[in-house]
Amino acid sequence: ELKRSMTRNKRLLLLLIGLGLALAGCGLQEGTIVYDVDFPRADGDEAQGGGYDPDNLSCSPSYTPDTDSTLLVYYGFNNSSGEGLHDKSPANGRTASASAWPYDLTNVTSWGGSNSVSGSIKYAQGCAYGQAAYFDSTTGYLVNEDFDNASISALNDNYTVSMWLYPETSSDPSKSRHAILSGYDSSGPDFQLEYRESTTPVFEWNAVQKLQVSPYPANQWYHVALVKHDNGTGSIYVNGALASSANNHSTAWDLIGMGISRSRGTAGHWKGYIDEVKVYGKSLDEPQICNLYKNDGPNNTGATCP
Repeated sequence: ELKRSMTRNKRLLLLLIGLGLALAGCGLQEGTIVYDVDFPRADGDEAQGGGYDPDNLSCSPSYTPDTDSTLLVYYGFNNSSGEGLHDKSPANGRTASASAWPYDLTNVTSWGGSNSVSGSIKYAQGCAYGQAAYFDSTTGYLVNEDFDNASISALNDNYTVSMWLYPETSSDPSKSRHAILSGYDSSGPDFQLEYRESTTPVFEWNAVQKLQVSPYPANQWYHVALVKHDNGTGSIYVNGALASSANNHSTAWDLIGMGISRSRGTAGHWKGYIDEVKVYGKSLDEPQICNLYKNDGPNNTGATCP
């Protein structure tokens, strides 16, 4: 579990103390400068997981460039460097001009439907390379409708979805929150990955069948990988370890989206952070999944996978 080493107020206080001492070294009067600073929350949801906070995920980041030729899309959400919602996979991003990115995400900021959606994605300091994307009921959702089986043949056979997720506690633990989806067909084979606290917190890979794993309490980072094999087997890995598998796990890709359910209702919006989303055109094995867990997010140097 990742914990804050100190609050932002304490960090600012220490910074200003250091500034006061530094000024004293320049011949100015020595002393301690103290400011009482209030950092407001964006959504006022302090009791339910804290809400958006651009600095609340402080930790020691690590990043290993991923040059895997089967990496189909990669969303790092590093908005401070201008990447934002760009696909930064080797084939589509790092070696291509901005106009050649076919799988950039679009922030849907207004959609009527049965439940209205509005607002823009927020960015926060992530626990991987750079920043993470923050989602709640005020941030809309993300989508690219060109990322599908027809355009990418590899999605018809083996694929792997890798991502870092930080689900926050919500005011209604019984409702599912949706991190990623592959279409708007709520009965499948389009799939969605959802999180639900309830009595036992679970991740659920929901397509035609449901593949459910637990318990995973809210308010901490998890590395989650969805692996689909061409024999029909679907497997969920959490923090580098196999959590569950199912035969005949039929899925399809009509798009790639984040932060909303297949029915696109606000009741299913993701609440929390999403980072380092990758889709590979092959089924990664357990050592490869473990390697992503150890090297593709929070600083897990020396970590082992069960």
